Amino acid sequence: METRMERNKELHQKVNEANRQYDLYLQDPKHLENKNFLSAVDPNFFATSTTKKPQAKQKKAKPIYWIIGIIAFFLLIAIFLIIFL
Repeated sequence: METRMERNKELHQKVNEANRQYDLYLQDPKHLENKNFLSAVDPNFFATSTTKKPQAKQKKAKPIYWIIGIIAFFLLIAIFLIIFL
């Protein structure tokens, strides 16, 4: 069973090779023989990349809406109890 460090080492080697191939490709586009080589790198490796756009933060509900929601909830319970009991 592979350890995490071994997997990371293999993945880093693949990424480094892909970077080398891509640099050569930028210098001479005909150089890249295997066109699918760059897609062979695990995309999960780049999941924590800093190039992703930051997600917009959710706005918190204002306290007045919380109060209105709680009052409405208790009114619904009261109406339910009055009707069915």
